[in-house]
Amino acid sequence: MKLYIQVRDGQSVGYPILEENLKIAFPDMDPDDPANGYAPFNRLPVPSDVTPGVFQKLQDTPVLGADGITWEDKWQVVDITDAEKADLIQQAQDSGPPYPNWILDITTLQWNAPIPMPVTGGPYHWDVQTNNWVSRVNPIPPVPPVVV
Repeated sequence: MKLYIQVRDGQSVGYPILEENLKIAFPDMDPDDPANGYAPFNRLPVPSDVTPGVFQKLQDTPVLGADGITWEDKWQVVDITDAEKADLIQQAQDSGPPYPNWILDITTLQWNAPIPMPVTGGPYHWDVQTNNWVSRVNPIPPVPPVVV
């Protein structure tokens, strides 16, 4: 799959296009001829060290590669707008808590118990009846053998 991107005055224009689609749109054009206004484009994966936070998103921008001919993705993390942030908070609130009385932390969009889970003596599970953490001594009860 070969991609191209339109280039005008040294800047990319729009989004990459498949070679097959470019040939359908412009059957007589040679996309490898820079005079036609298109340049090869190399789609790069998102680097593993580029991870957006809760109120951020990934953005890719076409940049000219090191060879000076091929364009490629440059991935970066950008903050979302205040409107997008408000929408995410509203969606989390609308989804409701997993248990009654849990509280939404609007900085992480995580629902938290009204009482922090103990850090020792676990494992624990949230008991809706007592509104508290309860130790699970035997989290999986043994299954009795089947007698035939």
